[in-house]
Amino acid sequence: MVSAGQDFDAGLPVTGVGERHAVVHPDLPPTDNTGFVVDVGGTRIYHPGDSFTPPGLPVDVLLLPVVGPWSKVSEVADFGRLVDAPRSVAIHDALLNDTGLRVFGTILGGLLNTEARFERVAPGSDVEI
Repeated sequence: MVSAGQDFDAGLPVTGVGERHAVVHPDLPPTDNTGFVVDVGGTRIYHPGDSFTPPGLPVDVLLLPVVGPWSKVSEVADFGRLVDAPRSVAIHDALLNDTGLRVFGTILGGLLNTEARFERVAPGSDVEI
């Protein structure tokens, strides 16, 4: 397991962030979750996994967990605002149907920093970083 603050090389420089999954329900035991900041040619990309743990440093791209059994849209928006990346790309949205994807896209696109860009990448598509 990678610990918070631990740096390692996975072909690219990576730093571990956080150690716990977001709480799904108080009756369920906590589980491990480490997010990762990956440096891709000077562009920092943050994947928080299943948490809302801030990266602790500025990032250029936030992979924003949009929906899960442990989240609600207000928490997602607050986390996106807290991280304040210039670009947020939706992840964790497979539980949403087409209507839900449009609703979440509209809400998050309007609530994140107005200078930031929010986008969703269709499954099987590539995204230019």
